[in-house]
Amino acid sequence: MAMISIRKARQTNDPFVIYFYFCLVGEISSFPFFLLGFKIPNAHQWILLIWVSLILFGGQILMNQGFKFCKASEGSLILMSEIVFAGMAGVMIFNDPITLNLLVGAFLIVGSGVGLNLIYRRPSKLRSVA
Repeated sequence: MAMISIRKARQTNDPFVIYFYFCLVGEISSFPFFLLGFKIPNAHQWILLIWVSLILFGGQILMNQGFKFCKASEGSLILMSEIVFAGMAGVMIFNDPITLNLLVGAFLIVGSGVGLNLIYRRPSKLRSVA
């Protein structure tokens, strides 16, 4: 759904407009948690927050721009693989433990991506019957 929405919005909107609404939805959904337990960051935390914000802002803008050049099905597979790569980075960089939940989750994500890809590649007569 998100991939299709971004692709459709990309036809008439600038990547900055898409990013604005992405942030607005995130702000509205996280505001109640902000009210429950906000703590003022120290100087070091402010510097980290600013750097992370700038890097994520650039990444989101580039991602929105890049979705202009791929189909919604391709973009969805890219977004699915992002979760698997983040899990691998957690294990390799941060020494996160490899648990059963991690393995099952990775299998479900990769398996659903493969399944959707196989369904998408079926001949159109079979796909319209199914």
